Amino acid sequence: MPFESLSFRHTFQLTNFPERWLPLIHLYDADLPLFPIYYFHAISNQLPAGQRPNFTDRVYGYVEKLNSLGGRVVEIHLVTNKDLSLVTNNHYRLIAESEIKERLGINNPVTIADVSNAFQAPLDYANPVLSELWNRVVSDTYDNMLPFGRLWDEVLGLTRFVASWNSPGGRKGELIQTHYFASKYGERIQNGGGIPHIDFYLLPTIGELLNQSNPLNLFPKYSELVTVANLFQQNNCSLITVGNISLSKFTNSQGGTLNTAKILSLLNRAYIPSYLRSSATECFNTFDKGPQRTVIFFLMLSDIRSGRLNPSTLSNTTLGSMYVGLERTYQSPKVIHIYAQQSFGNPAAMPIDIWMETFFQWPLNIYKNFPRQTREQDVISSSTNLGKVERLLWVSAQARKVHSSACNDAIWCTKYASNSKPRGANPFACRICLTSIRSVCPAYADIRQRQVVFNTSGTNQQFEIVTSSNNNTTPNQKFISCKGTSIYTDINDDFSPSDSPNGFAPYPNAASNAGIMTVEDFINTY
Repeated sequence: MPFESLSFRHTFQLTNFPERWLPLIHLYDADLPLFPIYYFHAISNQLPAGQRPNFTDRVYGYVEKLNSLGGRVVEIHLVTNKDLSLVTNNHYRLIAESEIKERLGINNPVTIADVSNAFQAPLDYANPVLSELWNRVVSDTYDNMLPFGRLWDEVLGLTRFVASWNSPGGRKGELIQTHYFASKYGERIQNGGGIPHIDFYLLPTIGELLNQSNPLNLFPKYSELVTVANLFQQNNCSLITVGNISLSKFTNSQGGTLNTAKILSLLNRAYIPSYLRSSATECFNTFDKGPQRTVIFFLMLSDIRSGRLNPSTLSNTTLGSMYVGLERTYQSPKVIHIYAQQSFGNPAAMPIDIWMETFFQWPLNIYKNFPRQTREQDVISSSTNLGKVERLLWVSAQARKVHSSACNDAIWCTKYASNSKPRGANPFACRICLTSIRSVCPAYADIRQRQVVFNTSGTNQQFEIVTSSNNNTTPNQKFISCKGTSIYTDINDDFSPSDSPNGFAPYPNAASNAGIMTVEDFINTY
């Protein structure tokens, strides 16, 4: 018996859905118009305990379209394998609707209550910045909530987020890899009942994958891949303890950088039977021929299948430990964190990229409390809801990055200068920052009493500002650059005056005190 075709449509309404979220919903990618992104697959909750689900004991499908009805009401149009209008399928209807609410992030959204007390003492001084950032970026732009939850199916999401590791082409490249993977290892589902052609490939559910007694016979191509992953892990890995769990560590027996020749050599050794080698090699191909992405996938898939890794139950302590404990293992803490956050809705998971590093260094100013070698671990282990905080910081970073009106007057310290480094807390960036954020910013508090000198070389802990005439007497000068030592490292801000030319008064002012003042005086004067 084959899997049921996608032959039915089902429409339902969501109330209290923020209309400001509609621009965040992309049902397809422009380059993959037949690949539905809002995919779901769930097993019947009426099966007797211990009974293995068969072809028909499941509901799956995707969001075909979405309409706003106004008044915070949206109409969701699904394509599914079940006729959800039938009373006998009512339990499937409830499952499908719940899955879609998860994909849209409405079941457990981020609210200001989630972020306003995320940092515990001694880091709680950073919480007011989160609150003020929320009020500036989220309150109006996103209707005072942000999506959060199981935004991606747990099995499809594994591929999606492994593909994000150093992916060429950014998000588009990641989706291309995800589509390619699904087409190679998923079961092609046919369309019926007049449903237009679509590229829908069914993967097992996370429950089936976690159940080691289930051989995944209904998904033969994925089952082969699981076997490959286990064989790869058994012959190339050892187990290490990270927090309170054991994870696989890849041992590169060939030494040096893992390149194409080396990964293909590993996939063509005797421990992988000949009939499985094409499956192993195709996995390498699906991840855009990325050797390390392939290894990350094999390790994570084997760890999940074996029960060593359950992203839904990872604590903040264990998640924090990964940033130190997984060094030189070929595992990726960032991939595990984003997968746990966006496929399992784990609120403790905090994928730290360059933007999160920048926030932790500058406006939040929390890294100064910990040694460089363990600071990610220390921050995550001593905080709560950082997965939800990350969503706030991510939308703020994106808004700042593109000069969106959602955040065009704040957190300039996170923008880069001409030296390709964040501008950091300095007189220029702090001067043009929104007053409500600057007034509670611990990075500004750290520098506000430091000395500023103009057009002269200063001493340690001073900020040196250069003006357009390079003197302190010519009237109506503009500011050119600011250099100095600021909390973590030497900074250079030569962009803020041009980014916000109306944010500064002409130099000099009579109150400039012969070219020397504090950062606070500079901000109040200029």
